[in-house]
Parts: sequence; structure tokens; C-alpha cells
Amino acid sequence: MAALGVPQEVTTLTPLADAAGAALLRAVREHADAPRWSHTLGDRLHPEDLPFLAAFRRTLGPVLTHPAGLPLARWRETVPWVRAHAPALALDGSDFAALPLQRRADIAHTLDALVPLDADLARMIHYETTGTTSTPLSIPAHARATAMNHLLYEEALARNDVSLTHGPTLLVAHVCAQVTTWTFPALLSYWGNGAMVKVNLNPAEWSPPRARAFLSDLAPQVLTGDPISFAELLAWDVSLAPRALLTGAATMPAALAAALTARYGCPVVDVYSLTEVGPVAATTPGGLRLLCPDLYVEIVGPDGRPLPDGELGEIVVSGGRNPYLPLVRYATGDHARKRGEHLYDLQARAPASWRAADGTVVTPVDLSRVLHPYAFAASSFGTEPGGLVLRVRPVAGVDLDAGTLAERLSALLGRPVTVEVDAALGGEKKATEWRA
Repeated sequence: MAALGVPQEVTTLTPLADAAGAALLRAVREHADAPRWSHTLGDRLHPEDLPFLAAFRRTLGPVLTHPAGLPLARWRETVPWVRAHAPALALDGSDFAALPLQRRADIAHTLDALVPLDADLARMIHYETTGTTSTPLSIPAHARATAMNHLLYEEALARNDVSLTHGPTLLVAHVCAQVTTWTFPALLSYWGNGAMVKVNLNPAEWSPPRARAFLSDLAPQVLTGDPISFAELLAWDVSLAPRALLTGAATMPAALAAALTARYGCPVVDVYSLTEVGPVAATTPGGLRLLCPDLYVEIVGPDGRPLPDGELGEIVVSGGRNPYLPLVRYATGDHARKRGEHLYDLQARAPASWRAADGTVVTPVDLSRVLHPYAFAASSFGTEPGGLVLRVRPVAGVDLDAGTLAERLSALLGRPVTVEVDAALGGEKKATEWRA
């Protein structure tokens, strides 16, 4: 039964919505300058989730520094992957580094070995990634895990002396700049039934004057996005006074961060985050610092063994708050140095984008939607002296219709794209390289 004064369609997605939140959601959705909404979303939190989230909030601040702080006993009993690789895993973490590394392909192809045997699947939801740098994934998730990630973003803000004022107002605007993406308003019940919106700065869907009017009128406290979308925000000349800009998905260039701070008069907080696990670290006045009380971070060499502090290696994470996907020595493909609670010289995804013939921003997410049906062992897309070129190394034994693929990419970008087969591309790597 819906709460008093709250439509059933609202409480179906946001069970804890109240009348003030429902009125806010309606006002945002029906705003005269709102974009064309393409999706509906809610936080799906239940009353029993609130004490759980409050308890997690109290753990924020300290970060996990030893594998003994992970739920090793539970993993040993309930996670098939751990039972297969280390049935006698020491509970003090002394042999933790002997476990093999997990990779993205493990999630894609052997997910049943990663989900705990005793997981309550009644509230499972799933999130599909486009796989812009590797294998696309369908990730099982829980509403609590999503809310806990949001609390970590709030912790990242707090470390930069920024706070949110909870209540029925627009708290967060997530800004995209893509050919197409879901757009929606939603309520965040654990933040006082405040609202968030996801919008897309694509002039084919939303004109710059309407975007300026909508965002300026609703005045979000925080903007989230990535370097590409924030660069487009500057180009659209949207006047706002946010408390902070939270950026992720790709490394924020220093020059762009400086331009954003000068334009909006607030800090730009760069969050290192993964779809598979959520936030890992965030910039602070003292550098890029680890965030999570439930995530153990290692830096490993090519043999998978931990490296001494200060040496450059691959970032490996274990733990997290997703009850359906407890990652165990998950290799991220990103590299950094670690000293104490800080990461240095992070080598993660660099921002890349292109302009279609009509001026629309085209991102790796948009391109990945075209590439998704094709089987590549490796691929590389970018601008070369002769124009836009996609180089691919097809999976052995799989035919590639390069002509049709070139036509689809050319239609997306409104200009010619060449597809070339390169049997030596990428060596043993199975990632997509994007070169703007």
C-alpha cells in the first residue's frame, strides 16, 4: 500500500518515499525545461535497510589495511571460487596473496562461482555495463550496495570540506554527454527524499537554452559526471553554483579541473571507481586517498604477488559491499603506486571523445554499443592521418563482416570510418584502446 499522499508508482520504485518527496519528483519530472525522460528509477530501499546504512556510515573514515579484516571465514564456506582455490584459506590472511587473481572474464563467464551459496536472491537487481575497455558485464547488485556507494561519495565530499543538505530538493545532477543514454529523475530516500537527475547534454535531445534554464532553476548541490561531460557543460555555458563536482569513469585532466574550479568556484573531486566494486579512492587536499572500510587494496606485479610500498603495479581489490559479488583479489587492469592510504601515479582510463558530423559528442560508451555484437580479442579506435580507423583482432575462428561494421560506425559518426584487421594487435591484451 502506498504511503499517504504518495502514488503507488512512486513507492513501487522508492518504498520509503514520502509526500514531500513525491511532490518534488513530480515537479522535476514536469518542469517546463526538463529533458525528454527515457527511464524510471528508484532506490528500492526498505525500512530495515536504514539501520544497516546508518551502521555502515559509522564505519567510514578508516580504511582496510590488511586482508584479515575481510570476511575470510564466510568466503571459505560460501563462495565456490574460494572453496575451489583455497579451501583451507587462513583466517588471519597470512596466505591471502597465494590466491590467484580474478579477472573481468571470471565475472562474465563464471559468475555462478562468485556468488555466495547462501546469498538471499530475493532483492537482487542487475546492472549491465557496456564494456568500453573489455568484456561487457551483467552485474548482480543489491539496493543496499548502491546506497552504500552513495555514502562513500558523500565521504569523499566530506574529505574536501563539502557536505550535502538532506531534504526534498535537488541534491545531485548526473551529467552525461553521449549520443544516447537513459535519462531520469529519482528519489534518494536515505538522503531525506531528496532528488537526483541524470541528464544528457546532447543538442539533438535537449537544447542548450532549456538545459541552462532547467539546471539553473533546480540548482543541484553537487554535479557528477566525467571529464567529457563536464567539458561539454563548460561549452554549454550553464550557470550554476554547486558545492562540488564529482568526476569519475576516466582520469580528470588537471587543466580541465582548473577550468571547472575557476568557472564554478568549487572543488573538483576525482573519484577512482569501478562498476564492479564502486568507489575505491578519491582526491583530497593531500592526494588520491583510499575510501573504503570494507575494501582491501593491493598493488601487485606481473606474477600476482604484492609489491612493496611505492612500486608501480596493477591495482587489485578484494571485498566490497555487494552481497552478490564479493570480489577476491580482483585485478582491475589499472596501475598505480601505493604508500599507506594513498595512491600515486594512477594509470587508469584516459578520457576520449569525438564529434559526429552534427556536432554531437560521441564517447566510447556510444561506440561500444555498436561493437558489442562483434567478437574481438583486441581493438583500437582513433583518429589517424587518413581519418577515423577501427583496428581489430577478431577472435580466432570468428568471421568479421568489416564492411557492415564500418557502415554502422560511419552512420553513428556521420563521417567515414575504416575497419582494418590486425592479427598482431594488442598481443595478449584483451582491452579496447580509445585514441581521441
